[in-house]
Amino acid sequence: MARHRVLEVWQAGFPFLRDRRAEAFARAGIHPSAWEEAVGLLGEDAAVLCVLITDAKVADPEVTILSAGGYLRGMVRAHRTGSLNIMGSLIGLNERSRRRK
Repeated sequence: MARHRVLEVWQAGFPFLRDRRAEAFARAGIHPSAWEEAVGLLGEDAAVLCVLITDAKVADPEVTILSAGGYLRGMVRAHRTGSLNIMGSLIGLNERSRRRK
């Protein structure tokens, strides 16, 4: 499975994402129902950010994610309880990346 496949889809823009999301998410290991649940609760922009965070964590050899779809659903649950911090996750990814350089 290609790493960061979802990132490639994101860089192509939202219309491409809408047209090819089933293929892209299947490659990333995310079931379409997980995506639909995320969009329904978070909105499309936040859901895309959550998918990008999920994809980055799955690709990180120091992080163990057994199921990308399960991780995304966990982010949706965190949103329901008010504990989802997308910005904090993005900052954390950036910091880990900077430490590795």
